[in-house]
Amino acid sequence: MNKEYIKTANLVLGYLDLRFINQHKDEHTAQQERKIWAEQLESKIEPERITQENIMKACDLWADINGKGFAPKVDQFINCLNKVSYIKPTALPFNEGNTDYLSLWNSADDKAKFMFFVDYPFNLVPPIVRKLFMDYNAQYRGWSGIESYKMINYHAKPFSNAGQGAVIVNQREILDYFAQRKAA
Repeated sequence: MNKEYIKTANLVLGYLDLRFINQHKDEHTAQQERKIWAEQLESKIEPERITQENIMKACDLWADINGKGFAPKVDQFINCLNKVSYIKPTALPFNEGNTDYLSLWNSADDKAKFMFFVDYPFNLVPPIVRKLFMDYNAQYRGWSGIESYKMINYHAKPFSNAGQGAVIVNQREILDYFAQRKAA
């Protein structure tokens, strides 16, 4: 466990003690609680979300939700922290219109057509090329529409607020799927 998260847990719990009803715990219980909070914060939330301002906003949100004056549990606090600390997702690059994707598609060999959406993100490629990709895969590879969409969405985020690591894992899973499908 990272020592920074223990410091963060101390900061959060200290603020909660000031803001909400103190439940008078002995030192051993308080130490165990700090350890649990540190582990949960480290495993369930991105470090850039844990700022002093966001901690105060999350406590204010919990006070508005609860209204009874008791401090939140760690999961309740993390939910509040996620709600108040919105991180704008990074967008894929925007096409300036300099590349003729239809010509690239028409001049591509079979291997280049297979890797087309690995080489070019779907948001840059016009819809006609996506349609040609799906038709080509259905005719020559026997892919279903779902399989074609899977490859088209190679550069897409697998879920909202997905980080770079989740995108990379998703891309590996897509390539592994097609490698196993090809062998089968």
